[in-house]
Amino acid sequence: FVSVHANAARRRSVHGIETYYLNENHERHSLNLAERENGIPRHQVNVLQHTLARLQMEEIMPHSQRLARIVQERMVNGLPRGRRPEDLGVKKGPFYVLFLSNMPAILIEAGFLTNRDEASRLRDPDYLGLLSEQIAEGLDRYREAGATYAERTGR
Repeated sequence: FVSVHANAARRRSVHGIETYYLNENHERHSLNLAERENGIPRHQVNVLQHTLARLQMEEIMPHSQRLARIVQERMVNGLPRGRRPEDLGVKKGPFYVLFLSNMPAILIEAGFLTNRDEASRLRDPDYLGLLSEQIAEGLDRYREAGATYAERTGR
């Protein structure tokens, strides 16, 4: 699951691309997952259901982290030199859209609309095409590496 966004900041000088995967340490997320998976109100989630939901999230996290790293690397290093964005890195975040996924999931912040140069780039169809090609390349690399990763880790 890939969710692509444009960022904003109070300081107009802030610029760059960052990729997030779910922070598995958020208690609220595992409770919400247990609620959704079991079809019951959150206050009725018992300890076993909560534990199972947390285990499901923990199983997905290494895959999401690996996906985020591969896609971030492609977006930053795959673009031509004059169009390469600042690398703000891979980070954990408590984003609801990531929590809803039961598969590897990332959220891409593709640039800052509050930065004049990046806002201009994000309106340029050629740049968006190049960026989307790099995201797709990252997804391909993740998929291709999946068999090897699964063999090494048993996941």
